[in-house]
Amino acid sequence: MKIKNKLTLLFTLIFAVILICLNFYIYLFSRSTTIANFYSMLRDRAIIAATVFLEADEESSEIINSFQKKYFRSLPQEVIRIYNEKYEPVFVDSTNFSNYDKRFIDEVKSRKEYRIERDNRQMLGIYYQDNQGNFVIITSAINEAGINSLNHLKKVLLFGFLVSLVIVFTAGRYFTKIILKPISAISTQANRISETNLHLRLSEGNKKDELADLSITINKMLQRLEDAFELQKNFVADASHELRTPLTSIIGNIEVSLAKARSVEELQVVLETVLAEAEKLHKLTNGFLNLAQSNVDFSNLRKEEIRLDELLMEMKDELKTKNPKADIEIVFPVMPENPSELTIMGDKNLLETALLNILENASKFSDNKKVTAALILNKTNITIKISDQGIGISENELPHVTETFFRAGNARVYSGSGIGLALADKIIRLHGGTLKIKSDLNVGTDVMVSFPFV
Repeated sequence: MKIKNKLTLLFTLIFAVILICLNFYIYLFSRSTTIANFYSMLRDRAIIAATVFLEADEESSEIINSFQKKYFRSLPQEVIRIYNEKYEPVFVDSTNFSNYDKRFIDEVKSRKEYRIERDNRQMLGIYYQDNQGNFVIITSAINEAGINSLNHLKKVLLFGFLVSLVIVFTAGRYFTKIILKPISAISTQANRISETNLHLRLSEGNKKDELADLSITINKMLQRLEDAFELQKNFVADASHELRTPLTSIIGNIEVSLAKARSVEELQVVLETVLAEAEKLHKLTNGFLNLAQSNVDFSNLRKEEIRLDELLMEMKDELKTKNPKADIEIVFPVMPENPSELTIMGDKNLLETALLNILENASKFSDNKKVTAALILNKTNITIKISDQGIGISENELPHVTETFFRAGNARVYSGSGIGLALADKIIRLHGGTLKIKSDLNVGTDVMVSFPFV
């Protein structure tokens, strides 16, 4: 079922429930008022009948009938009866209704005034005290006018209910169609967007209502998709270019060496060149694999408890093994009493890759000057601050240093592929952390890696 039909039916159902409750209240109120008014009429007739009877002689029935005809319109199937304390009828103006039972008369005596309804006949009894004795006066009649009025009201309410439902259903469909028209437009526009024209965007309407919010959200999603596709294209192009260079060098050197006989010394030089290019190719391939791994869901990683102080010490030793000239100093301004405050949950191999890349960059771009790695704790997180005294990064290039394959202008004289910092940023974000960089050109760079407490 379409949304517009669901909304129409739901709106109609809500209106129907409200209308039923309202009609029910109107009918009950009208019925209560009608019954109360008729009982009031019966009471007036009972009091007048008692007054006339107590002042009259044996001709009192004719006097009462005359009084009724003169001052009251007769009620349908009306009966007036007066009983004494011995339950004997002392006045009966009609024989159309059987005698009242003793229990009914006792109820009148007990309550002083008693009302009851039987088979559409309303009966009212009052206990009348007089100097001649105490009497029970009972009047009853059928409220034909009231019953007809209530039946007519039922028909009017039912007819009004059905007509209202038809009107509300029709109006609901019309207005729902108008309200949901922008959704149809959004659907039409969205169907025109594919991977070849991701630059297209949905109309955002007045930018104020919920449908405008939906369009804005979809447009933001399309922008992210477009950026992702663009990044993927750039990645493929850049990767192809980066891989082509060492491969071309390897193939060229081998072809040149095979063109004619070479001496052992010449072959040694060629092999060293080929080995260097192969190592560069191997490093690039590992970088691509690590980038792919950094895009997985954190929930799928093999997580374990990692002590960051121990991890830093291990990375220092590994870097010294790879580059004996590296000068890394690890400092702990404040050591916590509880070692668990230095612990985070994560994938150790990935975190080793991220921190090692940052330390390698710091050492490389500072020409092996001292690099300081400080472990800093505060109330909400733990931060690793890595500071170097290197070439720094210009202010306009700083926002791009975590982009894949990006290399600052002053860094091109150093070997590298532009993968390391981008990979480190992805791994750190995968672990719920943040990477921030501050740098002054020709002064040095500070890299802050922060993780929330476990």
